[in-house]
Amino acid sequence: MGKKNSSKNIMLPHSRAKVKFYKTYLEIYLRVLCNSSYVDVINIYDVFCGMGIYNDGGKGSPIEANDVIKDVCATFPSKTKICLHINDKSRKRVNAVKNYIQNSNVGSHDYTPIYSSLEGEKYLENLSSEIASTPSNTRNLIFIDPYGYKEIRKEIIDKLMSNGRTEVMIFLPISFMNRFTKHALEHDEIAMFQPLCNFVKSSFPNNHPVAEGKRMSHLEYISYITCALRFGNKYYTTSYHIERSQSNYFALFFLTSNVYGFEKILETKWKLDEKDGNGFELPKQASLFDDLEAEEHKRIIFNKLLERTVSYLRSGEKTNQELYFFALTNEFLPKHMAEVLSALRQNGRLEIKEIAGCKSAMPGAFYINRKEGNRIIITLKK
Repeated sequence: MGKKNSSKNIMLPHSRAKVKFYKTYLEIYLRVLCNSSYVDVINIYDVFCGMGIYNDGGKGSPIEANDVIKDVCATFPSKTKICLHINDKSRKRVNAVKNYIQNSNVGSHDYTPIYSSLEGEKYLENLSSEIASTPSNTRNLIFIDPYGYKEIRKEIIDKLMSNGRTEVMIFLPISFMNRFTKHALEHDEIAMFQPLCNFVKSSFPNNHPVAEGKRMSHLEYISYITCALRFGNKYYTTSYHIERSQSNYFALFFLTSNVYGFEKILETKWKLDEKDGNGFELPKQASLFDDLEAEEHKRIIFNKLLERTVSYLRSGEKTNQELYFFALTNEFLPKHMAEVLSALRQNGRLEIKEIAGCKSAMPGAFYINRKEGNRIIITLKK
């Protein structure tokens, strides 16, 4: 019993990877929002805050969020107000987090988190109504790290997202869900299987492989859930898998209505996983061929975007903005698209012309970003 309890009180690698992802995104995006003249209030909601500080010194999500907010407020003393809302069904956990934050915030920026202790599902229902009328100068980020998946209902997620000024990050136990989907669908009368059964039935049509309970890899299962959480392409959605042990995966899912928020989450993915921006893997035994394998993998990833871009350009001329959106929807960064276009130009395969009436383009520039607007038209030579 002691060993089991102690394992819950130390921060395992997959938990560190999860919190690192959350922290990194906050570091990137809060600075963007604080520099925006259109955003005056940023709300961050940690729905299942957990214990906060682990026995081995590891920092949980509410502590890392608090630290990032303090740094951002000190760096950008602007008109932007950042509110951290911390909740957990366990009042003991909330109080422990509160005590730690109060002690660590002494003498820092005038900012006080808001604490509550509600069941996760109730909190999310209340929150979905509360933020429905979010004003245009406010942005919301909701971090949902449940104790399983029972509190996750697709209709609540859609309602949380409906105001167009909210982003949602969800952490789910993929391996467990994948292993038990078929069993849950076949025994939907059993109470313990109903939440998973309801999630699957609300997310997939009857003839879908997941809804049919077919066997698949955990990464395939993640891919299907990612597609379902796009709600028919209503939102930009991506995922980041996290390996806990061999054949045991969790995943973070991120939803946003804002293309710039989507770009920033892709930056987070590629910053933490330089190989292909897909997820966290446990360290493998070192090999003499690691460097060669890494270079080969980079070449494969580059060629993947190259082939997709060539196919896209074959359908007709494209503006720089169209290529910017194409890169993001394929989960690549603008810099990756610029590298592909540079290679095509060096091989004499591109024709580039300026759009009439626009500011003259700089030689060699592709303007693969959201700020420039349409500057050039790119055509693939036959």
